[in-house]
Amino acid sequence: MGYEVGIMQVLQHGQRIDVENQIIYPGFAYEVMASNGVVERFADNLALKYYYHEQLTTLLQDAGFRIKEEYGWYDKSPIENGRELIFVCTR
Repeated sequence: MGYEVGIMQVLQHGQRIDVENQIIYPGFAYEVMASNGVVERFADNLALKYYYHEQLTTLLQDAGFRIKEEYGWYDKSPIENGRELIFVCTR
């Protein structure tokens, strides 16, 4: 792998999914070359909770929010076709 000084290489080094508790555990490694040629490696192991549409709408409504709009992606595509759950709410 070629490096340039100050350029960061990002490598995913594993992922585990806990379906029962709805948690994804991705791991990422970052490699950066310093000006002296030394490559430093940093690792982050994350725990990301995910929610389904019905769970999020219930949480928002129970917290006093009213959902005005919902989208499936940042281009405002329909929520049914999207990879994300994006809500525009008022209180």
